[in-house]
Amino acid sequence: MPRVRRPRTPAQIARLRRRIRRPPGHWTLLAFCLVTMLVLLGVQGIAAHTTERSSTRDAAGGGEPFGGAGPLLTLDRGRLVSREPPAGRAVALTFDDGPDPRWTPRIAAELKRLGAPATFFVLGSKVVRHPDLVRDLHRDGFELGNHTFSHADVTGLPGWELSLQLGLTENAVAGASGVRPRLFRPPYSATPEAVTSAGARGLRRVAKHGYAIVLSDLDTRDWSRPGVEAIVRAATPPSDAGGLLLMHDGGGNRSQTVAALRRIVPELRGRGFRFVTASQLAGIDRAAAEPATSSWERGRGRLLLATLGVAHFVTDALTLMLVPIALLALLRMAALYFFARRHARIVRAAAAADRDEFLPPVSIVVPAFNEAAGIERAVRSLDASDYPDFEVLVVDDGSEDGTGDIVETLELDHVRVLRQ
Repeated sequence: MPRVRRPRTPAQIARLRRRIRRPPGHWTLLAFCLVTMLVLLGVQGIAAHTTERSSTRDAAGGGEPFGGAGPLLTLDRGRLVSREPPAGRAVALTFDDGPDPRWTPRIAAELKRLGAPATFFVLGSKVVRHPDLVRDLHRDGFELGNHTFSHADVTGLPGWELSLQLGLTENAVAGASGVRPRLFRPPYSATPEAVTSAGARGLRRVAKHGYAIVLSDLDTRDWSRPGVEAIVRAATPPSDAGGLLLMHDGGGNRSQTVAALRRIVPELRGRGFRFVTASQLAGIDRAAAEPATSSWERGRGRLLLATLGVAHFVTDALTLMLVPIALLALLRMAALYFFARRHARIVRAAAAADRDEFLPPVSIVVPAFNEAAGIERAVRSLDASDYPDFEVLVVDDGSEDGTGDIVETLELDHVRVLRQ
């Protein structure tokens, strides 16, 4: 009999309502863990945002906003103006798109060996992955600048995303090194002549956040790996005037950059050039270019690094877990396929064995009453069976159309007629 479900009592209904309003502790803990996991995955998604390949723009030609201007721009009454003193025979080495765990230490070591200062414009997404590299750069006396969080083109970014790109990078550098970079190098930038009208509007928005914009005088285009000779040639000032030299320590293979540095610094020094940082070339005090953070700012930066570090660890762990899970799923499919085939073979073999071992005599009874129209076809089909021992009994139940007579005239070996 089907089980009859009794209606709930008022006490049971009240207890159920209390459980809904106040779920057990393990459900609360599970919900908290799920929310935390989603937050960490979201944070990691932002931190690991894919960056575009390193590149710079070609000069746009005459008539552009900064044609003829210097590469160091600051905001004055809502306009970007170039106010750096003449470079003279000073050269500022600058590097974009780092820190890179392979190439940044090599470039920094080469610069230290050559005794050349430099400014590194770092990506926030890489700072959170390699804060120790940024800490080492600052400890070794190199200058730090902001290069956005994910190598985003500031030309078309909405206001909230621009603030996020700048703020996250600033906080990451603050947590790693204890300073807040106030120099900004826009991604995909080169010389002032390459800045378009739309690019100028984007740079003005950045400058309103308190940044000095750093472009370049000499673009080596080392990101395209044109060869050491081409990099050295592009880095050599055509006259006795120095300026800002644009290179890269991240975004790809930088072996040509390292090799070119070994020639650029000695050759330019041989021509009487000296090497300075970007802030020195702009006449900006180092303390103003890299103001020290307060304890709150550094703590906030370290919290950002820790949060993104945990998010990175969680996503890496989940990725590693997916590998054995996928392998186990494949093994399960293979095992199911193997055992299914084996089971089918066993069943077929058992059925064949049963047919061979147990074949008793069989009688097939065909009741027939006035079936003259189709009786012949029916009994011939039965008689053609390959069963070893059988008989067909056609029971003629008083037919008036000669059904029994038709069967008898067939004279089939296994067919008999019974009349009643």
